[in-house]
Amino acid sequence: MSRSRWLRRPALTVMALWLVGVVVLGLVIAHLVGGTSGATSGAAASAADPVGRVESIPADKRVGAAPVAGQLLGGGRYDPAAFDGHIRVVNAWGSWCTPCQKELPALRRLALATYATPVDFLGLDEEEASMADGQAMVRRYRLPYPSIYDEDRSIYEALAPLIASSGVPGTVVIDAQGRVAATVIGAVDEVALGAYLRQLAQSG
Repeated sequence: MSRSRWLRRPALTVMALWLVGVVVLGLVIAHLVGGTSGATSGAAASAADPVGRVESIPADKRVGAAPVAGQLLGGGRYDPAAFDGHIRVVNAWGSWCTPCQKELPALRRLALATYATPVDFLGLDEEEASMADGQAMVRRYRLPYPSIYDEDRSIYEALAPLIASSGVPGTVVIDAQGRVAATVIGAVDEVALGAYLRQLAQSG
């Protein structure tokens, strides 16, 4: 091997290492940029997800809620006339529904809170194998409000057909004038729903 060829080899090696470094750096930058973009897209998708979000309806666009009446899990019948002029929060649940089980403690706390005007909670027990299963659920979570045994979902579907089509849990807020004021698909966000109820109670 000539001396001139031997001298050229280190230079070629350095050049090759430099090119490899540039390629690796480019891949790292591309990965970081792609990861940031993916995180942004994920956040945007989360923000657009309606589950748990309080979908309020402007007062001038609210319509009257369908009558809510039926047999109570604890015995007797629910009479909506007894709650005229009250804000009502109607929550559909089932003992077989895991998200329902997770949200009931939050609903219990919200039901026990104090508001500027009366806010009454009502459960709709959906598609139970037996009334005893629903009664056991009420006892387990110490629900302070009544629940109607809505075995065939007829009350839920009449009250909120779009929400009912998404299954349970689902929540409908009825204002003091008997109109649907807000809906929630899926398990409620305790902070968001609490803030909305306080605002609605303040506005009358």
